[in-house]
Amino acid sequence: MADFDNDVRRLIALVKSAITGEKLISSDDFEGRFEKIMRLASLHEVAHLAASALLNGGLIKNEEHIRFAEKQVFDESYRNTKNSYTLRISKDILNENNIPFIALKGAVIKDYYPERWMRSSCDIDILVKKADFNRALSVFRKKGFELNSDLNFHDVSLLYDDTNLELHFSICENIRNIDSVLKKVWEYVSVADGCEYQEQKDYFVFHHIAHMSYHFLAGGCGIRPFLDLWILRRAGFCDFNAVKSFCENAKIGAFFDAVMQLTSVWFDNAKESDITNRMERYIIIGGAYGYFPNNAATDTIRSGGKIQHILSFAFPPYSNMRVLYPILNRASFLLPFCYVYRLFQKTVGKGSVKAKEKYKIIKKQDSEFIKEVSTLMKMLKLDTKKGGN
Repeated sequence: MADFDNDVRRLIALVKSAITGEKLISSDDFEGRFEKIMRLASLHEVAHLAASALLNGGLIKNEEHIRFAEKQVFDESYRNTKNSYTLRISKDILNENNIPFIALKGAVIKDYYPERWMRSSCDIDILVKKADFNRALSVFRKKGFELNSDLNFHDVSLLYDDTNLELHFSICENIRNIDSVLKKVWEYVSVADGCEYQEQKDYFVFHHIAHMSYHFLAGGCGIRPFLDLWILRRAGFCDFNAVKSFCENAKIGAFFDAVMQLTSVWFDNAKESDITNRMERYIIIGGAYGYFPNNAATDTIRSGGKIQHILSFAFPPYSNMRVLYPILNRASFLLPFCYVYRLFQKTVGKGSVKAKEKYKIIKKQDSEFIKEVSTLMKMLKLDTKKGGN
């Protein structure tokens, strides 16, 4: 465990070094722990930053390690180039068709990194108004964008030149407390250029933290959003007191405080606390996109126990079912048929493998681990109720 904890410290130091350009002490065993550090970095979508710091600091000498690190940097730089091109094409399409839109998340944050490729993004997120969504979807498809997913509760995925565009008609997360503020996004925008709008800076950072809380409840949010906050804070991007007010209105004020504390612990050498240590353990094992046992634990806590969790997994409440099966929004009487279809998919259909894996995890859950996660959620005062967007 000590080796793992030290690797976490090494990774954070490398990420910070990549951003600031400050060289690290070469006596630390970056070479000997290279594979484990890079595996952890990949889990958190920051392998390119760790690789950049290792190369620029001359911290690795092994030729195989150097080639691997160079590939991480090249691959992310290439992905950024493709994403940037698709983003520009997407903006042109929306402007040409007079459709108001907002570029979200990484597309904005990239501008505050020393170089845009340093902020990894697996996709592009664009928000249009719900009334314009069908028209926007139609014009994108006419321009060669292909459907890459079914419509879900706030977006659809489109593919263009191997780049993924998530076209949103909402930024709500299907969680009542944060959705009460997220649904007001168009009240907190200003004109950027043409039909493009941008979220006001304080609201943008609130949205970032609210999205973190959503992923946190789903199993983890990774290191990257903390790095984003550190960079935005260093740049004087917004008034963080105003951000906290938004968070308090969305009932995630305690989460905001803890997030900012952990950001300072990781990147400003602030003193650790019980809550930052608990958050760190949960986040590190969760990676950038969450960890199944973390997610299973939060769902068990929300359900009230393992048996209730299994039942709620088989028969989710209507508020969740209407997200999974949008037809219920128009024909609620079809709910029993949707339950039958869901059970079929989870037992013998395409979702059966994942469902069986989750069932095994629920059954084998360690009660101490559930208790630890429950304690953390209570400390953060996170509301796990779904629905209400």
